[in-house]
Amino acid sequence: MKYTFLAILFLSLFMTIGFSASVNSSQGIIEPPDTLEGLKTMVLKVFLPFEQGFKQALEQAKIIWNKLYIEVRGWWTDNLADKVSVWLNRAWQWLKGLFIERESVFKQEFNKEKEEMKKDVKTEIPKLQKTFWEKFKEIIK
Repeated sequence: MKYTFLAILFLSLFMTIGFSASVNSSQGIIEPPDTLEGLKTMVLKVFLPFEQGFKQALEQAKIIWNKLYIEVRGWWTDNLADKVSVWLNRAWQWLKGLFIERESVFKQEFNKEKEEMKKDVKTEIPKLQKTFWEKFKEIIK
């Protein structure tokens, strides 16, 4: 989608610049400037059509992009919105049912893990205390 938007923008830009150049081509050949002020005015004259063309191209691209968005939104609503909504609702109900069925299993497993951790804490903490005390004695010696 963004590539389409950029393509429309650049085509509009080049078409507008080409149109501006053809309108301004009757002014004749541009001579080299004598001073810096002359150079500045010449550069501004050269880039003014680019700036105006870019603004016009951007406005045209916005209009085209808005029309494209309205068309795609309408097509989506007419063709796929209901089908996707039904599918998403079915998927949500399936997932919800899956977790409700598994809730009791999760609770049982959680309680088992909690009991195992209590046992591990009761057996491991005295071991850690001994090793800490022994290490402390070694440091003091």
